[in-house]
Amino acid sequence: MTDNPAMTMESDYEIRQRYNQGGGVENYTDGSDAKPSDQTSDEGVAMKKSINLVTAISVIVGSIIGSGIFISPKGVLEYSGSVGTALIVWALCGLAAFLGGLCYAELGCAITKSGGEYTYLNVAFGPFLAFLMLWINFLIVAPGNVAIISQTFAIYVIVPFYGDCLPPDWAVILISEACIIVIFFYNCATVVGAAWVQIVCTIAKVLGLLIIIIAGIVLLIQGNTEYLTFDGPGTSVSRVSIAFYNGLFAYAGWSCLNAITEEMTDPKRDFPISLSGSMITITIIYVLTNIAYFAAMSPQEMLASPAVAVTYGDKVLGNWSWLMPVAVALSTFGAANGQSLALSRLTFVGARDGFFPHLLGMVYVKFLTPLPALLTIVSSIFISDLQLNNYDNEQKLAKQSTSM
Repeated sequence: MTDNPAMTMESDYEIRQRYNQGGGVENYTDGSDAKPSDQTSDEGVAMKKSINLVTAISVIVGSIIGSGIFISPKGVLEYSGSVGTALIVWALCGLAAFLGGLCYAELGCAITKSGGEYTYLNVAFGPFLAFLMLWINFLIVAPGNVAIISQTFAIYVIVPFYGDCLPPDWAVILISEACIIVIFFYNCATVVGAAWVQIVCTIAKVLGLLIIIIAGIVLLIQGNTEYLTFDGPGTSVSRVSIAFYNGLFAYAGWSCLNAITEEMTDPKRDFPISLSGSMITITIIYVLTNIAYFAAMSPQEMLASPAVAVTYGDKVLGNWSWLMPVAVALSTFGAANGQSLALSRLTFVGARDGFFPHLLGMVYVKFLTPLPALLTIVSSIFISDLQLNNYDNEQKLAKQSTSM
């Protein structure tokens, strides 16, 4: 023992300062004191710093823009009471998301450790809340999100082959599982490849929305503005709150970049630029897309449509209407890729801090990817995918029994 106990013990403040700098409460799972930014060294192995500014923007935009803006913006309209109020709700939701993005940019610059909300809860409130958040996300929230997104991708891939008929459940499940396998296969093999997939899908989904916006601008120039009014059945505080909930759901995903902080080449520069720029761009795109919808469709048509962008394409794009299902498929594939990227890093960091088995905090030496974490997540997503299909079947049987 030493004569001075203070030399052998760290204060709570010192532990949190070391945690903030990326060191974690404990040493990394390779047994060294190497920071996560190190690629390979004599001390240990960690993931590459391969996320630049362009990739950071694509992760945010690609994770936020999923299927919602293409399929069901009618949730905001239904509870807003009028087209004009719905457009205001979309803009205010974008403002709220922008402010949230700025908060996460500040957190990402101050705490340069991967893990997102888990890491911030651990630093601010200790391990108990962080542990709960980590396991809830691992078991329920994140696998369910990826399963829903992958099934949406499957539906829009195979629907053109079935015409007016609904595709069989087994086909949706097979395509959905194939989507999950492909995403996790290249995420296991290369971080750079996963980043490029995210960039390509982000460009594709933004181009799909720009097609809708440009066609809408043409319709507005032609004088199709009769639906852009505040006329409607009206609303109430409770209904507007539900409209905001639907709108904010479409903006969710700005925290995905914070899950991969340690892999960013320059987080202090890229966080403010990527988050603020992405949220402003997405808000403008969402508002203009909704204006374009109402330039071609009445509120009643939108509320009756199961997939708004597809209905819009059938009415406006003519022979090019097939672009909308393709845009939705690429959009959902990119969103699933972004969610999987974030979830794998969340699991990796949690294991490194001792909340998961030690194995899940290891990095595959050949590819420098969190291979054990990725393989574990695949199994939980498969289970969620099958459970989601079983739930859908139970709902269909319940409807059939009540209609008899």
